[in-house]
Amino acid sequence: MRLPNFFIIGAAKSATTTLYKYLASHPQIHMSVEKEPNFFGADIKYQRGLTWYSELFSEAEVGQICGEASTDYSKFPEYPNVAKRIYAALPDAKFIYMLRNPIDRAYSYYLHQFREIPYTNVTFEDWLENTNSCLDGSNYMMQVEQYLNYFPKSAFLFIFTDDLSNNTQKCLAEIFSFLNVDSSSEIFQDLEKDIFINTSNKSIEINFKNYITRQIKLVPFVEPLLKVMPKSLRHQVYENIDKIFPHNPYIRQPMQPKTRELLRNYFAEPNQKLSIFLDHDLSFWQ
Repeated sequence: MRLPNFFIIGAAKSATTTLYKYLASHPQIHMSVEKEPNFFGADIKYQRGLTWYSELFSEAEVGQICGEASTDYSKFPEYPNVAKRIYAALPDAKFIYMLRNPIDRAYSYYLHQFREIPYTNVTFEDWLENTNSCLDGSNYMMQVEQYLNYFPKSAFLFIFTDDLSNNTQKCLAEIFSFLNVDSSSEIFQDLEKDIFINTSNKSIEINFKNYITRQIKLVPFVEPLLKVMPKSLRHQVYENIDKIFPHNPYIRQPMQPKTRELLRNYFAEPNQKLSIFLDHDLSFWQ
């Protein structure tokens, strides 16, 4: 039964998908086909058992190590039993934690949560008033402390999102070394390049098209008609509908300056604790 040797545990919206793709390109690493199985977090999945979970790694080759990336593993207290469950099954597991400016990460997470809900009037500030999960996910020290009850500090590698973006090869070499796989310069010749995806205007346009398509298909007899309609005609229908709307429905209000200042104060103490824990100056997050 194959189980993971390591986990990318977070943080959500901190380039974990990018890192997942890089690691999946390494010949000595097998990443679960499902990027975020959240087996150790979601009760309904955990109850299926390790045999079911192991199927995610059944195609791993001899000599490969296995990994998965579930950002829900760093969403305490929403998922309170993750560290305990992982330790019970895999006491020698390793963990990679991607760290991004906690304020920017929180706002990006808000955008992600509302990415396919057009024409909502929920601002970032409104959302913060009604949920703690956004801020909890950016309290990195609180998340790490859950694991330190079971695992030593040496089981963790902390990577800053900016470093992965700006010093990709150096950063990946550090990760490969941590995982005890080939980190020589030759290995980078076969890795995928330019994995960072521009998800700004293009993805917004795609989301809008998907939304319009879903709404149109709700009309009786429309879906069979769309299947036989020429692609050029379907595109023209979308263009005509798009002109009806005065603005793009996926554009969100930016974070208010006063909100950023409040969040700076909110994260000051946990960031200081993290800075001491990592022995790393985090003033660049201010």
